Amino acid sequence: MVRKYHAHYVKLINPADAERGGWWSPATSSLDFCERNYRFEAIPVAEVFNAASSLALCASGVLGLILARRERVPYRFMAVAVLSIVMGLGSAAFHGTLTWFGQMGDELGMVYLVLGWTYCLLCMDGSRSSGARDTPAGEAEEDGEGVKLASGERASLVRASAAAPRPVASRERPALAAVLVAYGVLWTLVHVQGRFTTAFQLHFALLVIGSDVVFRRRFEAWRMRGPGRDAVRLAVDLRKAYYGTIGVGLTCWLTDMFLCEYLERALPFNPELHALWHIAAAGYVWCAALLALQLQWTDQGDVTYMDRTWGCIPVLRRKAGAD
Repeated sequence: MVRKYHAHYVKLINPADAERGGWWSPATSSLDFCERNYRFEAIPVAEVFNAASSLALCASGVLGLILARRERVPYRFMAVAVLSIVMGLGSAAFHGTLTWFGQMGDELGMVYLVLGWTYCLLCMDGSRSSGARDTPAGEAEEDGEGVKLASGERASLVRASAAAPRPVASRERPALAAVLVAYGVLWTLVHVQGRFTTAFQLHFALLVIGSDVVFRRRFEAWRMRGPGRDAVRLAVDLRKAYYGTIGVGLTCWLTDMFLCEYLERALPFNPELHALWHIAAAGYVWCAALLALQLQWTDQGDVTYMDRTWGCIPVLRRKAGAD
């Protein structure tokens, strides 16, 4: 059968879309999801809800940049926030156009984000530092009251606190960063040429599982260092949210992928589960960032607590502990 609105290799999750075309037709992506295409003819967007919900990933990245600037976190966390924005824009381009170019923006952005998250975890090695906190390069250190110290004052403070417990190191690793960047470039070249679908999904799943193995090891090592009951309780709550959001998201993604036709027949409306997957993924990224900061800040001796911004979004705050 000759397809008018889709390239011959496009996998239609929803057969009802076979004769639906619009602004960006013909579709050249390898997948066309369950949401009906071009539902609103006046809007030049193929999958409106899937594209709009992708911006939740951009929102989590923007919030991450705001938090990073306010709390002066290391640059690697800011880089992960930027990668979340990149992935959200790529996903919006994919679902908005159903083109091969948009699909590459989505799928490569997913890989880059997981590689960035893995780098953050691997930098939290748990070794002892010389007492300096992990602050962005070029910034002066501050004392407990937030006053910037001159070099002589800083040296005096270090000598005076030499007997105090030293915080745990969390340092940048340029060689590791170079390896992960090289891997990302290599995968980009392979994926662009191969136009994989199932192989991409398996590759991405392995990356996520690998990062989760690293996370579990870092988390258990952190608990063994005895951070305190309140810190552990907060970290456990964040970990529950971390796994809960990805569990809900995967359930939505799998249901949308494999039960689309059943849902179309059984329900009077499309539940837009792939859009819910995007929102859950944004929550997962945000919880991961908060959890990583919880581990790092408590290792540095800071006291952490949960706050809310705009009355609904959970945000981690810290107060400098007594060194």
